[in-house]
Amino acid sequence: MRTQFFFLFYFFMSLLHAQIGVNIGLPERGGTYIDLARENYRWNNLNTGSPVGSGQVDGRGWPTVDAQYIVDFRPVAEWTGSIDDPEVYRLDVSGTWKCSFKGQGTASAASGGSVQNVQYSAATNTTTFDFVAPPGSNGLFLINLANTRRTPAGP
Repeated sequence: MRTQFFFLFYFFMSLLHAQIGVNIGLPERGGTYIDLARENYRWNNLNTGSPVGSGQVDGRGWPTVDAQYIVDFRPVAEWTGSIDDPEVYRLDVSGTWKCSFKGQGTASAASGGSVQNVQYSAATNTTTFDFVAPPGSNGLFLINLANTRRTPAGP
């Protein structure tokens, strides 16, 4: 029975046209990001500008220093003045991105949009804010998290 299943599986797979690519639930296809910070782990030390190193994260990999979170939806090589897509296609990432982190700190936008509605809940020790990307955004978001404290009494 198992052999028959694999045979049928490979038979039907051979009938499909091969495509190469990797996607996760992209917004234009009706999907959403549940936890973008884990999908796109890119942090720079806010004080030095260099990538957050292994000595600057906790046991779960979260920064223990003030940091800048980097989200880059730009097409490949746009930062060099050329785009690898002849149609110059860009994802529409405009809109309001709901953001939160455990602890307290100051959130600000360095590029790609604005930070609004920053709130801290002492009851849950959670900071929430909205990152608003305007229409026509190029897809590069830089969000600064400064003066951070994991606990109200902590550094």
